[in-house]
Amino acid sequence: STRVRSSAASDVYKRQDRPEEWAEDMQLTKELFDKTEGRQYYWIVQSFDNEHGEQSYNAEDVHEMGKELAEVFAKKGYQVVVETHNDTDNLHNHLIINSVNSETGKKLRISNAKSLEVSKGADILTKDLYRLNDEICKKYGLSLIHI
Repeated sequence: STRVRSSAASDVYKRQDRPEEWAEDMQLTKELFDKTEGRQYYWIVQSFDNEHGEQSYNAEDVHEMGKELAEVFAKKGYQVVVETHNDTDNLHNHLIINSVNSETGKKLRISNAKSLEVSKGADILTKDLYRLNDEICKKYGLSLIHI
């Protein structure tokens, strides 16, 4: 399996040689803010439509799409790892997001609510992640995305 880690911002990690470093960095953030209990990470699998077994995209494009999605969290102060897998029939990304904000210590909340006002303090709505993924797919000429 080939795994690529990348840096799109200071909090989107590139750890090709030593993948344990991102976990250590994220753990240090949790300890700094005394937030070592509860949810530790959010994990998003970003996969793309593979019509009739033929891919219209390559590993580099898939990785760039993952970085674009990761930026949503990095810009808010959350540490993110983007890992692109090309070891299956369908290229896909794994995004691992630290549950603790590296700037504020706030725990990340992703909500299924219909609006941020109703979500009681969520950082982002699930529906907005889907919408963003759709925009990223359109930018790269893809038709459908699943998170």
